Amino acid sequence: MLRYVSVMTNEMHIYSATLLVSALILAVASTACGRGGPSPVIVGKVEATSLYKALLAADPGLEKRAVNLHTDLDVRINGDAERVSLDEDLTFAVPSLPTGDVTFEIDVASFTGSITVHQVQLGELIDVEVYAEDSYLEIRVVRRLQPEPDLPPPDQQGVIEINGNEVVYHLDPGLYDGDIVINGNRVTLVGPINCEAILYGDLIVNGNDIRVINVDLRGQTYIRGNDIDVYHECEGYADSDSDSD
Repeated sequence: MLRYVSVMTNEMHIYSATLLVSALILAVASTACGRGGPSPVIVGKVEATSLYKALLAADPGLEKRAVNLHTDLDVRINGDAERVSLDEDLTFAVPSLPTGDVTFEIDVASFTGSITVHQVQLGELIDVEVYAEDSYLEIRVVRRLQPEPDLPPPDQQGVIEINGNEVVYHLDPGLYDGDIVINGNRVTLVGPINCEAILYGDLIVNGNDIRVINVDLRGQTYIRGNDIDVYHECEGYADSDSDSD
């Protein structure tokens, strides 16, 4: 059965003047960003069992139920601090990475770890898993994906259909009136910094392990699948919905 999730947070009756101003602002932002291509992004998950074991080993008196890990992460990208939220399922996203060699450092629950990913390309998705060892964090790169060259470019008026597994798809800044339909597993939909991609159409998901990053969802979301994570960098927090048939 198709499940329905409402993510409406804004009044739908938006005056045409407001839309015109928004469009002008987004056009300026798009021009300022240049045409070099979308920024790379890291998505990841902290492995809960290993972290709990490491915490209990460090403090045997600590009870598992007393540990609250839903908090901001201390993240540094090439030495620069970033504010990143850790979701309830211990997933996170770090958008707007530089290209080239990228050193990713993370602190969570008094444990620290780092990794350098070499030759990061424009639009690349880097998927990592974080494991707690006795006194440090081990960060493992699970996969690296480049945007599919055969996927159609973003259409701000019509329907955008993303088909396939292990796909990363980037939206340009702008107002999207049509629906976005995702048919596949492990698909990541990425908007530009500050949520400058605004979707007034619906988001329709048929698949599992879907991530939506920095897309301002003004329509409705229909989900047939599991593990759907929605991250809003512009709002400073991560929101997650997981539904199944």
